Amino acid sequence: MRYRRSWFFSNALCGLPVLPAGLFLWKGSGIRLKLYDMHTHTNNSHDSKADIITQTKAQIAAGAAGFAVTDHCDVQFYERDHVFERIQNSVEDALAAQKRFSGQVEVLTGIEIGEGIWDEARAAKMCRAFDYDVVLSSVHAVRYPGLTAPFSTIDFGKLPRETLEQYIDQYYTDMIEMTEKLDFDVLPHITCLLRYVNRKYGRDIDFLTPYRDKVETVLKQIIERGIALEVNTAYANCARECLPSYDILSLYKEKGGKFVTIGSDAHVPENAARLLFDAAEMLRQCGFTGYYYYKNRKPIFIRF
Repeated sequence: MRYRRSWFFSNALCGLPVLPAGLFLWKGSGIRLKLYDMHTHTNNSHDSKADIITQTKAQIAAGAAGFAVTDHCDVQFYERDHVFERIQNSVEDALAAQKRFSGQVEVLTGIEIGEGIWDEARAAKMCRAFDYDVVLSSVHAVRYPGLTAPFSTIDFGKLPRETLEQYIDQYYTDMIEMTEKLDFDVLPHITCLLRYVNRKYGRDIDFLTPYRDKVETVLKQIIERGIALEVNTAYANCARECLPSYDILSLYKEKGGKFVTIGSDAHVPENAARLLFDAAEMLRQCGFTGYYYYKNRKPIFIRF
C-alpha cells in the first residue's frame, strides 16, 4: 500500500516557502514545520565526494533546520578504508561547520555503523570513540555463502528466486541480531535491500508478508530498547516511495512504536533534505503526531 500524496509535495521539487530558522510552511495548512535531515554523508564516507561545506550549503538552500553527518563505518572495511581516521575527520568537519554556519543551520555529529555484528568489539569501540549526537546502525551486507559482500556489488537479477528468498531471510536474521546486541539510536532504511533487489534489478519481491515474523521481531526489539525507526527518502527519489513502506511503518505504529526520524541519506548535495516533506506526510498518515531528531544521543520531539 502506498500512502496518499493528496496536496502534499516535496520542498525539493516544488519550492515551498522557506521561513526563518529553517521553518517550512506546510502547504495549505498554515502549519510551520522544522525539518531535520538525520542521515547524510560527506567525502569522509567511501561512497561520497561531497565535502562538508558543500553539503551544509545545500541543506541551508533546501531549508533544513538541521542535519546530522552520519558517515560510514563499515567494520568489514575498517582497515582498508581507514575508518577511524575518516570518522574523526567527519566529526571535526561537522563541528567546524556548526561553528561557521551557526544561526543558519544546526550541524549534528553522527556515524552510520555497518555490519556491526561481524565485529561487535570494533562496533562498540567506534560507538564510543567520539561524542556523537546520533548513532545509526545498518545492514549493507549479509553473511550468506558465496554472497557475503556489499549489496551494491551483487547481481540480484541473476539469483534464482529460492536463493534470493533465503538471502532476504538471512538479511532479517542479521538485523534481528543487530537490534538485539548493538548500542545505537536509529535503525535506518529497514528495507535497504529493496533498493537493489526491486529497484535496480527489477525483481518483484514482497519484503513484508513472507518475513512478517522476523520484521515484527525487529520492530519489537527496537521498541523495547527505545531505538528509533528511520523513514529514509533515498529510494523515494526514484520510486516515489520511502523506506520502509507504509505497511511496515503502520505495523511499527500499531506495535507501539514511538520514535521516528527522517533522513535523505544524501551522498550528493542535490539530495540534501530531499523529499523530507513526503516522509513527514507519510508519518502523519500513519498516525504519528511528529518526529524526532537527536542531539547528544537524546531524542527531541518536533510536532507536526
